[in-house]
Amino acid sequence: MRRFRVESATGKYIDIEIVDGYKDMLKARVVGENKEYTIRIIRFDEELKQAILEINGNIIKVTGVSRGIMINGIPSIVKRVIEYIPVGISREDFDKRKTPLPIERGIITAPISGKIIEVKVKPGDHVTSDSIVALMESMKMVTEIKAGIEGVVEEVYVEKGKAVNKGEKLVKIKLAEESKKTKKHK
Repeated sequence: MRRFRVESATGKYIDIEIVDGYKDMLKARVVGENKEYTIRIIRFDEELKQAILEINGNIIKVTGVSRGIMINGIPSIVKRVIEYIPVGISREDFDKRKTPLPIERGIITAPISGKIIEVKVKPGDHVTSDSIVALMESMKMVTEIKAGIEGVVEEVYVEKGKAVNKGEKLVKIKLAEESKKTKKHK
């Protein structure tokens, strides 16, 4: 089972669980609802960022655009999918935690397996904890990978189009406090 957090156009968050999935078929439910949704992916065009889906027998066209997601040409209540929530973490713990803790100090890792669709930083870039370092696609959902720490990007281990596994290194950041110490010693 996998869980995603979706931001609505009103700024509210919805948690969605993928209950079961195989090939081009998924079963999903909104957390807190008893209704299950059967989603079949009829066609997906990565270049156009467009999918034709069948949800409980209804055919819809979903398009990802810079300002959100369009369903059949109409802006939807879904603004963006922002983060994967590992099953087993309570909602309270998730809300306290902005990003997964890095394995090594300053190393940002992939929270799930997927494909890098955009790298937003390069060596030398200054980042804050809310800076997006990469966009990743998994199960036709886009996840923003945030730095989670403040500092300067030292290394970027991935590139656009690369498939990565959960836990794989994406970016190395020299922490802000380490940069200040280095400057004082020079």
